[in-house]
Amino acid sequence: MKIGAGALRGRPLKVAEGVRPTSGRSKEALFSRWQATLPGCSFLDLFAGSGGMGLEAVSRGAREAVLVERSARALKALRGNCERLAPESCVVIRAELPELPGAVLRHPRFEHVFADPPYDFDSYDPLLEQIARVLAAGGEAAIEHSRRVEINESVVGLASSGSRSYGESVLSFYVRSGARPLSAGPEVGRLG
Repeated sequence: MKIGAGALRGRPLKVAEGVRPTSGRSKEALFSRWQATLPGCSFLDLFAGSGGMGLEAVSRGAREAVLVERSARALKALRGNCERLAPESCVVIRAELPELPGAVLRHPRFEHVFADPPYDFDSYDPLLEQIARVLAAGGEAAIEHSRRVEINESVVGLASSGSRSYGESVLSFYVRSGARPLSAGPEVGRLG
């Protein structure tokens, strides 16, 4: 697995055994959608695994990435990747999700939040409610999940801003209720 674009393009990432990285197709679609709003932003990567999404954001211009992971095995690779590639731009936090740790809740709001829970995860509403607490006005969150899983289009504080399917995976997008995403472009709907 490698960083796909930006200042760190082509740099390899170590991936711990058992970690399921986001597919290249989903990753490219997400960063194409967010490219104009990445420079200078704060990026929150939940269920960070190897750190590929947070490091991709930094490579493409994000000011910082806060990466949250619970697995000790994944954390070792994650910390190594961050220390090797962008130590000044990354903060790694160990926490059990969906409850966000205090360090994340005290952080100024994030313009972009990405979450890629394991496919057996079943606490999407609590996760979305936590994301609503830290998402900046005009920011956008993306949740990657199995197409077999239906997640609510709105929870307290968040509303759907569309979804896209990529094989078995779906990216569901959310904004703070009543806000238009900074990255808003053409209407986004489901693909086959």
